[in-house]
Amino acid sequence: MGVYGRDPLVEQLLASHLSEANSIVASAGSVLLKKRMQSGWASVGYGSISASADKTVLMFDPEEINDTISGWISQFETLRETVIARYEAIKEPDAADLFKLTQILNDIAFIQDAYGRLKNEVLDVEQAFENTVRVYRSPLRQALNDATLLYNRLNDIKGDYADFANVSVYVHGIESDGSDFLEDVKEVAEDGDFIIHQLRNSDKVYYIKDRDGIREVDSYADLNEFDKIKAQKGRLHIVYDTEHKNEHRQETSDDLVEMLTGMGLVNDATKIDMFAHSYGGRRSFQFAMDYPEHVRSVTTIGTPYDKNTLGKVANWLPSWGWVQNVANFFGKEPSEYSGYLDPNPKNQRTDDGVDHSNVYTDMASEDLIEDINHLKAANPQVYAQFQDIDFTAVAGYRIEGAATYPYIRETTSDDVVSVKSQLAESLGDTIDERIKYEVEGSGMLTNPGHVNEIRDEDFVNLIRQVNKSQKE
Repeated sequence: MGVYGRDPLVEQLLASHLSEANSIVASAGSVLLKKRMQSGWASVGYGSISASADKTVLMFDPEEINDTISGWISQFETLRETVIARYEAIKEPDAADLFKLTQILNDIAFIQDAYGRLKNEVLDVEQAFENTVRVYRSPLRQALNDATLLYNRLNDIKGDYADFANVSVYVHGIESDGSDFLEDVKEVAEDGDFIIHQLRNSDKVYYIKDRDGIREVDSYADLNEFDKIKAQKGRLHIVYDTEHKNEHRQETSDDLVEMLTGMGLVNDATKIDMFAHSYGGRRSFQFAMDYPEHVRSVTTIGTPYDKNTLGKVANWLPSWGWVQNVANFFGKEPSEYSGYLDPNPKNQRTDDGVDHSNVYTDMASEDLIEDINHLKAANPQVYAQFQDIDFTAVAGYRIEGAATYPYIRETTSDDVVSVKSQLAESLGDTIDERIKYEVEGSGMLTNPGHVNEIRDEDFVNLIRQVNKSQKE
């Protein structure tokens, strides 16, 4: 028997497998893989994973490694058959022979089980890596965007839309897209204005407004009216569909600045006016905090600036399977996840083993004033630029009752978000103007006023007014 009380044949295989395991770790160089392999191999009880690893990147195929481990399990299965055959070949086996056979078979079963757990450890590496990357994703995206801007500046590279001095960006809310905002823009656009609808699948649809009205065109570069638009100093309207409809506001900010940079709109001359509905207001505020020098105004309606009760409920209830099924039936996805993980543990949840953050975790955990105060403390200069932005918060409300009712009263919400939160009272003098509009609706379950705000006539007129007043 060997040093560990094991049959030499068992030790021979273990030594071979340990050598392969160290080679796998050395080749990958991944710290995460080494930790997982060490954890899994420790239960085998033979040697240890000692290969060096100092990389934080995922440079290996977990499935390929698990195919190797499956091969180890098969080799031990072959050994099991061999020792059984060897025992059966003994003419008159005694108790010692039976004990030895039993010990080897138990040892093989134990090792095969340990290898099975090791395979699970390896599969977990990929998920652990993705969760780690999510925490650093936003700073990485910021660094890449800064590098792109510097490169473009040094090489005098301008995007196709850099000649637009006035740009309006429209950001939709939770469980939605930009289709309603597109209808608003078609109403408020003036002659010479150009419209881009950035779709969720990354396709773009282009429109131009001229004396013949709104018409769809192939692209901006193909327009014969290019010089005319520049001469008239037309406004560029961008209706933005987020890549994931329920993505966290920080991910929207990261994606949006990447797109605007590629279009040539992140520069010293272009001024951006943002319009947002519902959670889109949080997304727009995040962009304004990240890039205040490029934002001239932010106008929101129906935005939950404070923690939102319905957000808390939606974030919690999907833990009940039947609730998730009902939500999916109605096309709602409170458990949707993408590529962002907020460093704040309170702003996280886990679905399908993936740690992530989305609109529901955000509304359940943070008031916007918390981030604004953090910005003020961390970077007073950027905070001062942020305060220079023109902020307008609009609240929608409904009127309950009718002439035949004993009373008529103004609701304190739009059926979803309180008027107090919509008016961003917690943000104090950060908000320059607070407005209230009566909106249509009949109740939270049937026809909430919240969903009607974006197409409300008063709000459409406000968009038109802001675009005209902010035009240079």
